[in-house]
Amino acid sequence: MADPWRPLPPMRYAGREGPRFVFAAAPGGPERVVLTVVEEDVVRVQVQPHGRARLGRTWAVVGRAGDVGPEGRDREDLTPFACPEPAFDADGERLRLRTARLTLEVVLAPFALRWALPDGTPLFEDHPELGYRVATAGGRGLRHTLRRDPQARVFGLGEASGPLDRRHRRYRLRPGDALGYDAERCDPLYKHLPIVHTLTPAGHASGLLYDTGAETVFDLGSEIDHYLGPYRYAELRASEIDLYAMIGPALPDLVRRVQDLTGFAPLPPRWSLGYLGSTMRYTDAEDPTAELAGFVRDLREHRIGCSGFHLSSGYSMGDDGLRYVFAWNRRRVPDPAGMVAPLREAGIRTLANVKPALLTTHPEHAELAAAGAFVRAADDDPSRLPGGAYRARFWGGDAGVLDFTSPGAYGWWREHVRERILGVGIDATWNDNNEFRVEDDAAGCAAGVAGDLRPTLTLLMNHASRAAQREAHPDRRDFQVTRSGGLGTQRYAQTWSGDNLTSWHTLAYNLPMGLSLSLCGWASHGHDVGGFAGPPPDAELLTRWVEAGIGQPRFSIHSWNDDGTATEPWTHPEALPAIRRLMALRTALVPYLATLMWDAAHDGTPLTRPLVLAFQDWRPGWRESFVHLLGDALLVAPVLEPGATTRRAPLPPGRWLELGSGRVFEGDAEAELEAPLGRPVWLLREGHALPLAEVPVEAEETVPAWLAGGVGVAPPPIRWLCFPDAEGRAMGRLVWEDGVSRAHERGAVDLLRLEVGREGGAERASLRARRADSGCGAGAHQALLPGGDARLPWFASAWRSLAVER
Repeated sequence: MADPWRPLPPMRYAGREGPRFVFAAAPGGPERVVLTVVEEDVVRVQVQPHGRARLGRTWAVVGRAGDVGPEGRDREDLTPFACPEPAFDADGERLRLRTARLTLEVVLAPFALRWALPDGTPLFEDHPELGYRVATAGGRGLRHTLRRDPQARVFGLGEASGPLDRRHRRYRLRPGDALGYDAERCDPLYKHLPIVHTLTPAGHASGLLYDTGAETVFDLGSEIDHYLGPYRYAELRASEIDLYAMIGPALPDLVRRVQDLTGFAPLPPRWSLGYLGSTMRYTDAEDPTAELAGFVRDLREHRIGCSGFHLSSGYSMGDDGLRYVFAWNRRRVPDPAGMVAPLREAGIRTLANVKPALLTTHPEHAELAAAGAFVRAADDDPSRLPGGAYRARFWGGDAGVLDFTSPGAYGWWREHVRERILGVGIDATWNDNNEFRVEDDAAGCAAGVAGDLRPTLTLLMNHASRAAQREAHPDRRDFQVTRSGGLGTQRYAQTWSGDNLTSWHTLAYNLPMGLSLSLCGWASHGHDVGGFAGPPPDAELLTRWVEAGIGQPRFSIHSWNDDGTATEPWTHPEALPAIRRLMALRTALVPYLATLMWDAAHDGTPLTRPLVLAFQDWRPGWRESFVHLLGDALLVAPVLEPGATTRRAPLPPGRWLELGSGRVFEGDAEAELEAPLGRPVWLLREGHALPLAEVPVEAEETVPAWLAGGVGVAPPPIRWLCFPDAEGRAMGRLVWEDGVSRAHERGAVDLLRLEVGREGGAERASLRARRADSGCGAGAHQALLPGGDARLPWFASAWRSLAVER
């Protein structure tokens, strides 16, 4: 059988085109490779089998521009990058590029690249025989193959299933609707994040980011060949490779660099950090208004707070049982504003579910088809819809899929979000079912073929939803949620791990899915607490899932249970007291979460951090998938099996205070930690101070004013849990602003710093404001140190108070 792949021919150095180093096929063929040093630690590699770039624009890589309009960015526009001048020398069949951060050796025949640190320490290299190969049939398909060090660790690929270390697995990035997936083994899932980080046995990190929306397979050691040695590859169903090689050598530098390239998340409104209610059942009901009013009554009866609620798509479900985006069912919901009124009156913000496909029976389908707003079927596709649109299967019928690269579709969506969602008093959009499952790569979009653009369509759906919010409320902070996404989508939306299955197994393996999103630059994420699909969780599983969920950036209980019930905090009366305490702890944690969100938005530091990211030099952390840090201060070790009363967990170097008991552990060892049901296993890191809001366990109001946010709203009283180091020092930060507007972009923010230390043999705690111009004031502060008689409602540990000086 003929080999389906052909190698690149021997290459020759063809000279410079500005900052670009161009290599052309030595026999005179069309193939080209272009190398561009875009930053001191980032080199762009373009492999063009046809001699030129065929996809002219990118929406993913934005560089220092930070964002793009709906038209995207010309891929050859290098103005968003520094493009420093590298040192360059040639020696026969080898050339070298050098910057202050890297050395790149180019081997011309067979063409291969070798990457190293400036001192020559090797990082990674292309396989000398298999490096770059092109599919021999079909015109689309390339493989990039690297040598694989069996001892190196491999991370990335976003929410892909399984443990954090991706070695020995094959993954396929082609977003789909993976309802009830196995979080350890299922593939593909919902997102397209072609980012791979490698950590060498010596502890040096590097990364590859492929700027592609094409279906991509990453084989990270599943395939082996005795004669070729260990290798790994990325196989792109694309006409070219456009990748960015990033040199750490610190893993946090790579996470930051991913966001330097693809953009940073916005600062979310503070209410998004509380409990976000959700279920399919309420809006699917015959009387959604009554169901939502009942939810508010239940919150008050059970004294549980809730700051946001997701309105599932049932509000747009016709009497035929099908979903019609933006088309309210006026029989079941005669007054859309009235439907959300019970939530608004309770201070609960709302997000409406919207979907990017229109059934052929949708009242506006014909109009959009005539305007060319749908993805077009390929010329040889006999199943095309009347008018030429691609025929998609969608929620029980045939549908047209919106082509968001078309100005008509983009504008229609933005207008309908503004008028039919925001215009009736809903606050934000929940962009769902947006994997754009167009099965034919040749289907047409205004900007190219669907095979290159599926994640771009998802990104632009979120882009258009954000544009609607900014038009409707120019000074209000925008916020939205998306199920799917690709490179750059983090600029617009929070995400979650999709429609998970209710099980202990999912509870466990959702954790590395989220941590991997952190490593790929998507800091704002979470999981459906309690499980979405399958049977309702029992009391123990729900309680343990809430314990884990309150330590995630996004905390939402969402369900579509097999028996038609909704999973709610009060589902199991016997578990309600513990769950109420846990949800109050989540509210107390909001000042800390808000500070971490500020850091994520400004320097790309994720909230949830795998141990390998926080302690790169500590080898035991490299293999840990189920214990993580929340910020710098907290180590979180969720309980992942039924019947457990203790939790064994690896503790990184340093001393750690078990908040549940008050015990202190020396790190660089495993510890047996207390884990009674209803008490999260959290440890406070020495030298740190954790800001917690002083809140009642039984919520006195659905949404406290400080959580809702507003100009001039002071923070709640803050209790700082302090664990001084051996010298008696501890430090913590609190970032506070109005929580709802964009005034922070104009400097209206307080940056507070608590410092604990010893002076003249006496302990002192002082609060310093580096800048205080948010108009909110500093509020009341209390420092708590281990020991004494004071107790917190969530832990058995004892504390003593230390006055805070201003």
